[in-house]
Amino acid sequence: MYAMSHLVLFGVVGSIFGASGDAGPLSESDFRRQVSDTQDRIKSISVVYVDSDYPPDYPKGYFNRQVTIAQSPDRLRQLVAHGHDRFAWQDDPLQQEAFVNGDKYVRYNSVNRTCLFASLEGASELPGKMNASLFFVATGIWPLERWKPYRPEGHPHVLSEVIRSEEYRLADEVEEFDQVKCHVFECPGRDRLFFDMARVAMLRRELFDDDTGQLMQVFCYRNLLECDRGIWLPRSIRETHYDIYASTIEGRRRIVRDSDIILSEILVNSEVDEKLNFVVPDGALELREGGAKQITGNASTHFESVAEWCQKQVGRRPPNKKWLFDLMWCPIAGVATFLLWNGIRCRKTGAPNPDGAL
Repeated sequence: MYAMSHLVLFGVVGSIFGASGDAGPLSESDFRRQVSDTQDRIKSISVVYVDSDYPPDYPKGYFNRQVTIAQSPDRLRQLVAHGHDRFAWQDDPLQQEAFVNGDKYVRYNSVNRTCLFASLEGASELPGKMNASLFFVATGIWPLERWKPYRPEGHPHVLSEVIRSEEYRLADEVEEFDQVKCHVFECPGRDRLFFDMARVAMLRRELFDDDTGQLMQVFCYRNLLECDRGIWLPRSIRETHYDIYASTIEGRRRIVRDSDIILSEILVNSEVDEKLNFVVPDGALELREGGAKQITGNASTHFESVAEWCQKQVGRRPPNKKWLFDLMWCPIAGVATFLLWNGIRCRKTGAPNPDGAL
């Protein structure tokens, strides 16, 4: 479960929803109803965020940029890319983007313009680990009725399921977090959620190891923004992981990850249709068994973009040799060779340009 913060598109925000109201304690039934009603009102969400916590051997200035856009009942877009102060995330040769529109799925890499298409007809689960991306794990937001949400070890995690689960109860005592009085909604020994009593907004979430009861992961939600009536989201999230596999009690209190996740864009119940459409670009290649096939015309624009990308990398000097070898130049050399070969080949061949978008 430690890995859940690194899932690709890989871990942000324990979502904060609820209507502003009286700061007095709520009954459990009123608390469940208020959180449930607010969850049900989230029909779409669009966020852009950056996670900059990486091991010490990575250079300062390195970051992971992610985009998550979801719309009820079944549309989703996710982007994961890496960058550095000296390396634009748009140039990451290993970036991945995925679009889900009903039964249609496409995985796309914008640097080499490769597309992988698949059908989701009859499916109830998203491909790969899309339901366990960092934003969904951290916030508990899940507006996608068709697709199964993240459920660690089969237990509820997203707020729309947590608030309806009989495994959880409202603690008898009000507790304080960061000098704010909070309702605590908990599944004893596994999960505790702290909600600001005044706004019914989540301020903190604690996750525990099922086997040992050891505190495993903590999310703290800061700089809350009311994105829609009664729907509160943090503009930054602090995520802390503890070494639950250590052999001693003291060791299990050791912090192994302490990250600040910064959200630069948060939109709730806004128009996102255009952002969720995938338009096949000029010179795109469809990945198929046995190789790649050009599926759109104007391949010369693809070739020119590859040439420009390669030129930008000439003379680039990452901050240290390990990053130079492991992260950047091996992929650049391989991808550049592949793209140049395909660019030349595609420039000599034509292909019809299909209409429409995913």
